[in-house]
Amino acid sequence: MSGWRAVAEKLLGRRASEPASSYEIDCACGRKVGGTRGSTEHVAYCVACGTALFVLPQSVYPRPRANPAEPAASPKTDRARRKPVVISEPPVAERPPEAPPPSQRESGTARNGLRTGRELPAPPEQASPQPRSLAGPRPRRRIVTPVRLVLAGVAAVISLTVWWSLRVAAHSQAERTIVTASRLAQQALEENDLAQAARHFQEVRQALDVLGRTDSRAREMRQTADEITASAELARSSLFDILHEAAATTTRSGKAMWDDTFRSSYRDEWVLIDAHVTRTAEPASGRKFSIEFPLADGADRAVVVGDLACFERIVQGGSSQRVIFAAQLEDVVRDAGGEKSWQFVLRPATAFLWAAPDNLERIGVDVDDDTRRLLADQSGLLGVYQ
Repeated sequence: MSGWRAVAEKLLGRRASEPASSYEIDCACGRKVGGTRGSTEHVAYCVACGTALFVLPQSVYPRPRANPAEPAASPKTDRARRKPVVISEPPVAERPPEAPPPSQRESGTARNGLRTGRELPAPPEQASPQPRSLAGPRPRRRIVTPVRLVLAGVAAVISLTVWWSLRVAAHSQAERTIVTASRLAQQALEENDLAQAARHFQEVRQALDVLGRTDSRAREMRQTADEITASAELARSSLFDILHEAAATTTRSGKAMWDDTFRSSYRDEWVLIDAHVTRTAEPASGRKFSIEFPLADGADRAVVVGDLACFERIVQGGSSQRVIFAAQLEDVVRDAGGEKSWQFVLRPATAFLWAAPDNLERIGVDVDDDTRRLLADQSGLLGVYQ
């Protein structure tokens, strides 16, 4: 056992004879704190901000533990084993002028009997500094990278390919629909089945819209689809009968009852009108055109109103022009002029000029020479049936 103690004492003596190394630590405030490392760890304070900095010892290996059963070591060995705690003192030149100098005292005897070089300076009284984050700023990733560009290009090519394939398939289907639906519509017309013919002509119209065709043949098929649809969905009653029903229902059951009756029986139904149309002299009144189609049922009077876009091409100037057109009913309401005055309101988005005399004859309308000339003029404006 005495041999081991001799080796330990020899090592301790060698460690004490090793030269001390210096250190330099960056403080959070930006200053550098330097000094000499001791045999044990200690704490150094920044003179600028008072931050406590931990300083490692010169050797990080632990010292040999003494056997508690052994007798006390000799004074010489005890002095060799005990090393003074060295507290680094920053240079006085780096201390700011406004900071009060820390209190210092000559070395004395510590409570545990060790000799200390200086008493720890009291840190200045100020707010505790925020701890410095050890982790640096997180690097930003680039949004545009070669891999992402390649993936975006592949996705664009796939999307365009799918879109083009669907478009080609839709166009092929639309072309087949035009041929098939047109043949079925003509067969339905020969059988005088206007409802079935209207459904097939609507299929033709939708196929033309898919193809985006605007040629003369496409215009003729769209015009035929409109006329056959209006013929198949004409109002179940004439305008005179609707006026009589509106006045009677309102007088008997009130306006709300007539609104329900019109909404369930007549709204969205088509009307075919042959009337004279004139541009109004005062467009500020809210109406651009005046439709001369008066209706009367006893004491009740009614007019047809609607600023239809189809009148723009045929009604010019202030003169009256005869027009044959069709439109859907939007509403039948009392006029603000009196209780016996009514208005038949047409839906502007559905109105169109009639062009084919044959389609008039299908619904039982007699077509004279003047009517044929008028329809020919309207066909010329529409660019159909030339």
